[in-house]
Amino acid sequence: MAGYRLANVRILILDDSDNMRLLLRTVLEELGARLIAEASNTHEAWDRLRGFRPDIVLCDWELKSGTGLAFVQRLRGAPDSPNPFLPVILVSGYAEVSRVIQARDAGVTEYLAKPVHAHALYARIRSLIEKPRFFIDTATFFGPDRRRHEARDDARWPGPERRTRAIPESEILRL
Repeated sequence: MAGYRLANVRILILDDSDNMRLLLRTVLEELGARLIAEASNTHEAWDRLRGFRPDIVLCDWELKSGTGLAFVQRLRGAPDSPNPFLPVILVSGYAEVSRVIQARDAGVTEYLAKPVHAHALYARIRSLIEKPRFFIDTATFFGPDRRRHEARDDARWPGPERRTRAIPESEILRL
């Protein structure tokens, strides 16, 4: 697969299934990733965040030690979080729109439904690189902007609240 060289991207896989971790590791290695750490539970993953310092986390929804959503919420909101801005790709067997919305509202950056395909995983990683999302900080939410600005066409929305200027991706909105 042509594209980005992932050899220097640090990726943490959080999944309680040995088989799924092996599958994700194998796909990532085929995509060129070399710096991969694994965790089988949220406690181990939290330790890896501090020691390994990943650039991306691949996290399963269902874990024996809790849920991936709870892990992401802790990552985004805990005072001792090593990196609340860390991109998280939630990997899940749930593909219902309601679950995707729930993940988005918990602070997940990207969503990947199982079964995992190399092209789909690469597309999510590429999206993190090419279209990083700025973060929103309000009284009720901290995480990546839930709206996809790059897909928005101002001509589609004639309403009075239409954005009239692009917001720089590096800007963090404090509402």
